[in-house]
Amino acid sequence: MKELGKYRKDTGILDLCGASEDAIDETVEKEREKLNEIDEIRKEYQNLVSIIHEEIGKGRTTIPGEIFWMLEETNYNMNVSILLALSAYYRHAHLSLRSMLEFSLLSVYFCDHPIEFQRWEDGETSYGISKIYDEYIPKLSCFKDYGKVLERRGKGKLDKLITDIRRLYKNLSAYVHGQGIEKREAKPSSTFPTRRITTYDKGKFNQWFDHLKRVFESCSTILIINYWNFPVDKLKMFKMLSQEQVETLLDFLNYEQNR
Repeated sequence: MKELGKYRKDTGILDLCGASEDAIDETVEKEREKLNEIDEIRKEYQNLVSIIHEEIGKGRTTIPGEIFWMLEETNYNMNVSILLALSAYYRHAHLSLRSMLEFSLLSVYFCDHPIEFQRWEDGETSYGISKIYDEYIPKLSCFKDYGKVLERRGKGKLDKLITDIRRLYKNLSAYVHGQGIEKREAKPSSTFPTRRITTYDKGKFNQWFDHLKRVFESCSTILIINYWNFPVDKLKMFKMLSQEQVETLLDFLNYEQNR
């Protein structure tokens, strides 16, 4: 830190670092309650990934190590998103959330496609995320069964899950492409007409926080459906998923594991 301090004195990095530190301080001061919830979301998702890796993942795919790496990447994406949001880089915090959703979906596809994974890993090809959630996921028997559970519970069909994922991915992509002045950071605002350095913004923080919760619930749902042998007793301990979603997933797991 001392070396960084010396370096700052002679460069514009001082202004950037100072603005980031100020934004973090203000965010922590004004969003303490949400930060506690964010920390619980982070811990719960890490626990989900650990359970998949340590207890059930090896029976689901022939490339468990590679799939676990992809799920660890989703953990990394969540952590980066949180750090960026705390520093008031809201647009880029959304970019990391989209990457988290993408890697969750890709991991489902590559579970059953080790050759395609290697081609993707080697940079020989790419796979459209929309094709995975629009065309591939609906064909998987476990996702079809989840749709039956939704229908039985009067919560729609599998189309509802796909529609929710599609809408969420589209919303996050708008931040990636900077579509809309409220999704860009460099544009002036009525509060900061000539702003050049990031600052805490309650409205933007709340938008990011809402997307964090939605991405967390979507990724968790996708992974638990894909790993349908997920321990029922451990799912019951999850507190950051909505109660309705936990009950739906428990219904699904009981159906899959006891038929």
